[in-house]
Amino acid sequence: MQQLSLESGRSKTIETVPIEHLILSRFNTRRTRPQADIERLADRIERLGFEVTRAPWACRGEGDSLEVFAGGTRLEAARTAGKTEIPVVVHEGYSDDEIARLADEDNEADEYHARVPVLDVWAEYHRLWKDEGWTQARIGAAKGCDVPTVSRRVKWHSSLPSVARQATCDGIFDEGHCEALSSLTCDVASLARWLTTEQAQAELVAEVLGKHRGKTEGIKPTVATVRDAAKRWKAMIEAAGDALDRFSDDGWRHAFVAALVESNARSLAAVNAAYARTSKAKAAADEGEARRKRAEADEAGRLAEEERARTAAAEMIAALTARVVLGDAREAFTSAPDGIHLLLTDPPYGQDFQSQRRKTSPKKATIANDGEVEARALLRNVLALAYPKMDDDSTLLCFTGWRNEPAFRNVIEAAGFTVKGSLVWVKANHGTGDLSGSFAPRHERIIHAVKGKPGLRKRPDDVLYGKDKQNSEHPTEKPRDLLRQLIEATTDEGQLVADPFAGSGSTLLEALALDRAIWGCEIDEMWHRKITDALMETFK
Repeated sequence: MQQLSLESGRSKTIETVPIEHLILSRFNTRRTRPQADIERLADRIERLGFEVTRAPWACRGEGDSLEVFAGGTRLEAARTAGKTEIPVVVHEGYSDDEIARLADEDNEADEYHARVPVLDVWAEYHRLWKDEGWTQARIGAAKGCDVPTVSRRVKWHSSLPSVARQATCDGIFDEGHCEALSSLTCDVASLARWLTTEQAQAELVAEVLGKHRGKTEGIKPTVATVRDAAKRWKAMIEAAGDALDRFSDDGWRHAFVAALVESNARSLAAVNAAYARTSKAKAAADEGEARRKRAEADEAGRLAEEERARTAAAEMIAALTARVVLGDAREAFTSAPDGIHLLLTDPPYGQDFQSQRRKTSPKKATIANDGEVEARALLRNVLALAYPKMDDDSTLLCFTGWRNEPAFRNVIEAAGFTVKGSLVWVKANHGTGDLSGSFAPRHERIIHAVKGKPGLRKRPDDVLYGKDKQNSEHPTEKPRDLLRQLIEATTDEGQLVADPFAGSGSTLLEALALDRAIWGCEIDEMWHRKITDALMETFK
């Protein structure tokens, strides 16, 4: 082992290393190694031996391995020549950035070296940026070039057409040619059927190379030649884009592009000719369309008026049905509108049973969330959400049973409302319950509470009667005439009435009939559908 240098924690030593311990480093810039070059160098090594002054450069890898970052071709040639060990300049204490820079330094052109192909250089810049996550500034600092150069090389690796890459690989193009070529773009998506950036660049290269055949074959075209060709192509593409923009209708835009494709337009004159043909066809079609519209004007007006009427009705229905939410009131209230003047509702309040009176006809279904404890928690949550949505002077009317009224009063007051009184609704028929051990119940309670100081429009008695026939299916529907009395007493036309436990929708339907705005929620999908069906039927 021979030490070459030692400074600032870094060292370089020449070591003779078993060849099986040597692997290529990811920082080795060269990606392509022609077999002829390897065999030529292997022959030299067989004849002259492996010269120490031509030792590959490497750094420590995992275990006993050394990663060769410069001299990969020499390593392959040594393997081909049957060498079992070779001298290696081992670099220790060097950062990745320094290794990346050193990989390019051992790149002089002599019998042991061949310049790294420019495509391999681009690939390494792209790898450092994409795979290693280096910034372009870091790559530039490591490789000794400015950021714009890094940016171009990264872009060229993935964007240049294959014919341009081959011309570069063959030495016909250099980076100056590539820079002139990459200035040519065709990024208008609508023109892609006619010409893309890759296609335009490839055809430009073919055009330039086509002029260097015969007597001038092998003569490298100048950068100015590529730049001038790109200028002509850009003028043609710009003219096509401007012409495309003159057509506002997608159909005629497609027709213009089809004309470009059909004529294989590759000159400014050809683009202008395609535009002229398309414009002429459009003018003829426009005139025909104008005649048709004039002939059908009266009919179109009539149909439009009918459509406006249908649309207005549909929008009204959509607006109303959108005000009736399917789901849990605790979630729905978060998106409820502000300014509620009346919250009139019949929440679950602990019934959780089916009547035993019916022996032959089907019983009504139980109500969701109607366990006693669950019902109180539900009402507490809903009223906490509802209170901020209420108008400053607004009313809460909450149906309940006598057993739950004290608990419901506490829940209502805890939400911020002031309880004003207890109304009694006298039913037309007595209710269900214990059929042999209690008096037949013929009334329900309605807790009257307020936010602020709303006034009453009418002052009905606190004992109310509702005579309208109730729905025979929903277990807790209230008579429409009872609801009418409550709505008219507490709101004016246009004010917002809400029911977060809508049930059959009778409160919302009666409020709508009285020209009030509505918002409601129903957790049962079947009843929600019946409410929306009833709203749609109202506007037929």
